[in-house]
Amino acid sequence: CRVKEYTGFEIDSEKEEVRLTQKRIKKLVTEVQETLDSLKGRQTTLTGAGERVLDLCGGIGTVRHALLAAGIKVEKHWLVEVSEANRKMASHYGSLLDELYPSRSRVNVTQDRPPEEQMLPQDLCDITEEHIKSMGSITLFCCAWPCQGLSRASRKGAGLQDARSRLFWDCVKILRWVQK
Repeated sequence: CRVKEYTGFEIDSEKEEVRLTQKRIKKLVTEVQETLDSLKGRQTTLTGAGERVLDLCGGIGTVRHALLAAGIKVEKHWLVEVSEANRKMASHYGSLLDELYPSRSRVNVTQDRPPEEQMLPQDLCDITEEHIKSMGSITLFCCAWPCQGLSRASRKGAGLQDARSRLFWDCVKILRWVQK
């Protein structure tokens, strides 16, 4: 048998492809829809201009898109992403979001600014408690650290000791500073 199912994935060893099963896709779509439904109307409970979001390992800024699509206003979005290519895509993506959600999006992604005007380093390991204090209130903290070391798809995973996945501990440290 060349195609095996493994925890919601179909693995085709002959074609060297991995796909989500239809059952897994349906489950994920349902979960996303339930989450979005639970957030409807939340924008009426916000204070001021909207959420102030710190998005670590944020890729191209899809957290901001999800919030805006759910009707949640975003006053400030600090995107921390080590990949320069992803930051460039986030800049363009952020402009599109501003056009798509003009009444909910009040800010472009912060790395649109020249490096000397950016508030946070783009490598989360370089963020200090002083950086976090200088940001003021953060109402939403998101972190999508690399999970390769935790994945069941990788038999070589070293858990949170994996060089990529151990960024989790830096995220926890930063979260503690945000909570102060």
